[in-house]
Amino acid sequence: MLPTLLSLYLLCKHRLYVSGLLGIVIVAAVVHGLATPVLGVGIAVPTFIPPLVATATAWVLQRRAAPPRDCVGGGGTV
Repeated sequence: MLPTLLSLYLLCKHRLYVSGLLGIVIVAAVVHGLATPVLGVGIAVPTFIPPLVATATAWVLQRRAAPPRDCVGGGGTV
């Protein structure tokens, strides 16, 4: 709940409505593509890929506001 509230706060404070949501969609699509079911464990995702993708997406979409955009996109998940 707290990460969601922090993301909403950053989206509104820095007015990252379109680029923030686009970053979320890009990171979610990459993570969905990399997720694999592991018998006896559940769904596994490579540990460092989501934050690296979020950081790269933040830099490409909006370099000036990359840190809050990165946090909203999932870079702060590790």
